[in-house]
Amino acid sequence: MKTLLKKEFNTHGQNKLLYIVLLVVGMMQVFLARSLFGAEGGGALAKTIFQDNSIIYSLIATIFTPIIAGVLGYYFISSEFEQRTWEMYFLGIKNKSKILWTKYVVLLFYWIAYNICIWGIFLGLSAFYWQRQVDLFFVWLIPISTTLLGLFLFTAQLSMHFLIPNTQISISIVMVFIGIVGMVLESWLIYVLPLSSGFYLNHIDQFNNLEYIRLIIQNIIFSIILISIVVKRFYL
Repeated sequence: MKTLLKKEFNTHGQNKLLYIVLLVVGMMQVFLARSLFGAEGGGALAKTIFQDNSIIYSLIATIFTPIIAGVLGYYFISSEFEQRTWEMYFLGIKNKSKILWTKYVVLLFYWIAYNICIWGIFLGLSAFYWQRQVDLFFVWLIPISTTLLGLFLFTAQLSMHFLIPNTQISISIVMVFIGIVGMVLESWLIYVLPLSSGFYLNHIDQFNNLEYIRLIIQNIIFSIILISIVVKRFYL
């Protein structure tokens, strides 16, 4: 797998356009969140302006999750269908499971890195430009939430790229997922529907460690199950 990981980073990771697109989308995410400051979107958990702003950011990050997955899915998965390079992978390695799991691991790395970097930009603007008093608890809570509570939603969009060779269709499903997430108005659905876990912070009055950890574990388990199904169902 080490060789495959290196190949993925060498093949796709050196695409400068990928990073430009991710940066543009990330800045859109930051400034869309900024435009909603003061809209009472932070929920009852927020006790300070920074906390309220941060929870609004996490809501926008949830909505942007399928978009980021769509960008990464295109460059790392759908492009393989377009360029007909999947066959080269299978001829060289002949282990479908290892190839697909490697791609998923690489995409998870990019997902984590994206969330940390964009949150870092938001945090820097909050502290030095918007003059917010930073809360250390929220400094680590938000990137963990956007990454792990959004994991199943991220994985679901990637799965579409693995299972649907048609790039236009797989990317258009981004809007379907955004629509599904946007229609989740009942707070109880957050606890049973992993697609909407990213809204958790907005719906609580008091932070509960056990509940939070349970939602993270739920996202991880559902994601592993989903990608395992994708690996079995994948075909050219």
